[in-house]
Amino acid sequence: MSESNRESYQTLEWAVTKSETGLFLVIADEEIQEEIVETYRESAVKIFDYRQYPEVYSYQMLAEWMGNYPESGTFFFVNFQFALRGDQDFKRLNFSRDMLARLDKNLFFLITPYGDDRLVSRACDFYSFIRMRIIFPDHGTGGADLDSSLLKSGLFSPECDRRRISESALRIEKRGADYESTKKRISAYMSLLLQKQNEVKEQVGPKHPDMAVVQHELAAVYGNLGHYREAEECCQKALVLRLEIYGKQHPVTARSYEQMADLYALQGKYEEAETTYRRALSIYEETLGKAHSDTAVCCKNLVRLLEKQGRHTEAGKLL
Repeated sequence: MSESNRESYQTLEWAVTKSETGLFLVIADEEIQEEIVETYRESAVKIFDYRQYPEVYSYQMLAEWMGNYPESGTFFFVNFQFALRGDQDFKRLNFSRDMLARLDKNLFFLITPYGDDRLVSRACDFYSFIRMRIIFPDHGTGGADLDSSLLKSGLFSPECDRRRISESALRIEKRGADYESTKKRISAYMSLLLQKQNEVKEQVGPKHPDMAVVQHELAAVYGNLGHYREAEECCQKALVLRLEIYGKQHPVTARSYEQMADLYALQGKYEEAETTYRRALSIYEETLGKAHSDTAVCCKNLVRLLEKQGRHTEAGKLL
């Protein structure tokens, strides 16, 4: 277990052992998902892996499988990104959110970061019922080979947490071999993103939601490299698309505003960053509620920005 994932494991363990019922999202690439499965394989948790049993999402199938373990209270649904292949899958997931909640079980859906982006943009009704998102920022060692295989299957797992540019697992440190290795990983991922951009444009068109995801990812990578002009351009493209597709008051749109605020903050553009954080926070509060983890993270970043400027009284009012 890497040090950067230790806190995520602690949060997951708390949710597994302390929570009685609820829907949870675990955001982790496939290699980390395998690691999580191994950690809990000998526990009371029941595990269904959509990679081993490829099925599109069906509430009936899920409920019937759970019915085989009436005494179990906690279930992991691993590689959930493979259950969501088309629009009908997301519609079924949205429709079943109340039924899932009424099962009175702890249901953990393990999904890749890219799968999470697709989920929040296409299954907002389901997403609003999520009690907690647990993010594993550090990734496995599969690197480009893993991403290439996912790209061929129509999915890919980001090498960085695109929501938190400023806290990315790929933050570059100019120290010897680690620096060069990180640069190579980022360059490889950039190539995959550009390839994915062309595929999305050719297969579903430049106005498709997946194009916004790719632009969002590109902005994150450029931001890590310190190429802020290019990062802002990609972020703006994603924002424009999301405004057209989802409208102004949608959590996916808020993610683009939040990413832009991150970029402003990294460049010391504090006034622009504050305005944009507040816009994102307002959308999160209205669409997801003040108790949602996305709202809390955005609020935390705004507080950090205010404190950096010595505005501690204003920051304290947000806590």
